[in-house]
Amino acid sequence: VIHVVFEERWGIDDFNRMVNEIRQLRSGARHRIDIILDFTASFSGYNLNLLSAISRIERIIPNHTGLTLVVKAPPYIKYLVGVVDKFAPRITQDLHMVDSLAEAYDILEKKPPVPNT
Repeated sequence: VIHVVFEERWGIDDFNRMVNEIRQLRSGARHRIDIILDFTASFSGYNLNLLSAISRIERIIPNHTGLTLVVKAPPYIKYLVGVVDKFAPRITQDLHMVDSLAEAYDILEKKPPVPNT
């Protein structure tokens, strides 16, 4: 599991850095890797043009067969996920919004195993 924590103020540069770090961490993996994006301690992101980052996100999805769990997503992120779901549903097909980190780990524990590829 890759657990990314967004704290306090963050911007598009931080988001792009997160995408790059996830891609690097996944590059050598031959097994499924789940991702938790934790916005619990975040209060920024509302004025960001994250739609410009969608192509960057799509680059890490082709090999990503795990779940992406978004903890305490701010309203802007929820809205953005809804927009992305309409135009790039492949990105959101394994994405789940949750209210707590405990709920995220509960989902991970209950999901059926997927064979390594």
